[in-house]
Amino acid sequence: MADTTKTILDVKSGDQGPVVWQAQMSADDVFVAPNKRPGGWCNTPTLQNLFAKKPIALKLTAKAALPAVPALPRLAAKTSQPTGVTAVGGVVTDQSGRWLRYERLMNLPEYKAITSNSWYRLKKLNSISSLTLPTGSIEFKSAWKILTPAEVAGGRYYTTSATVYNTPDGAKSPGPNPVTLGLVGLHIINKTPTRSGFFWSTFEQVDNDSVFSNTNSKTTPNTQTAKKPYTELNPNGTPINTPVQIQRETPVQADPKLNTYYQQLLSGSVFTNYRLVSTQWQFGGAPQGAPPNVANIVIETYVQKVSNKAKNPSTGCFACHLNTTAKNGKTNTDHSFLFLEAK
Repeated sequence: MADTTKTILDVKSGDQGPVVWQAQMSADDVFVAPNKRPGGWCNTPTLQNLFAKKPIALKLTAKAALPAVPALPRLAAKTSQPTGVTAVGGVVTDQSGRWLRYERLMNLPEYKAITSNSWYRLKKLNSISSLTLPTGSIEFKSAWKILTPAEVAGGRYYTTSATVYNTPDGAKSPGPNPVTLGLVGLHIINKTPTRSGFFWSTFEQVDNDSVFSNTNSKTTPNTQTAKKPYTELNPNGTPINTPVQIQRETPVQADPKLNTYYQQLLSGSVFTNYRLVSTQWQFGGAPQGAPPNVANIVIETYVQKVSNKAKNPSTGCFACHLNTTAKNGKTNTDHSFLFLEAK
């Protein structure tokens, strides 16, 4: 729960955290192996390490776990896809040759609904046609970059300490561990009492446009450079993959005056170096959200651009999550991709 004696204005780095959204339940601790049960709320190694200022384990190298997520033909037909990368799959290699790492978290109402209904079990999902998450459910998806020593010293990132791995399936990294990670992107989706679905808000660190591109590179923008079998570092610790050249395809939709207002309120806090990209919401039965085109360049790197053949052209959270299902492809999961992880 929130510590109301503390203020966000005092947060200069991860040393002053964790902030509230970080201390929610990891999907990895809920969608567990068939012979296990989800951890209790606030009672998992991830959270215990976070509060003890110890490194957390960050294995996720894409928006969702690569081995668990199937291709999404519906989405692929509507958006431009690079070199066979699925919408939720795709490794992003930064300019230092290191991968971005991702977290997926849920709040207490969503955790209670999933665990009490056994929705973390694939067998249970296969027995129902749909599920509805309760009002007040919130999901978080964060993107983290391994910081260089200069970036750590610069103090422009909210940070966390983590152990990272050399492959998506958790092979030990030959590089230094633990590492300091800087927050570069954040999705927050919130189910409110007055809407039939979620509000989808996405944020980025303000330096992303320059940090994730090199004007001298000949690599095609927004194209995955890592090849299967995905491996980050050579045995000697040097990077294997060419940096991805991230280019913003959709302008930031949020009013600059809105961002300036909140950045001024946050002056002195590390969070003054972040901005809202946009909030997207559902309305009626429309197949696209409002505004229709939204993209976070470090979380939706490979699905920023709308295909010219799209019947209802749109990008962003709602466009991806419109028709989510469990792994069986049939059970509707109320706009959440987390249930693809059910085992």
